[in-house]
Amino acid sequence: MLRHWKSKIINSFDRVNGQRISNGPIESVNFERFKLRVLYSLNDNSSIKS
Repeated sequence: MLRHWKSKIINSFDRVNGQRISNGPIESVNFERFKLRVLYSLNDNSSIKS
């Protein structure tokens, strides 16, 4: 597994302007939107039903 992902793991330590690059903020936004979508769809008054 480590051999397969070696380049990606090494790239995760790259720095730009002294800071590591991370997709954490985007993942946080996507998770929050997903959570709200689930809560909305579970609401009895919601127009989205499966």
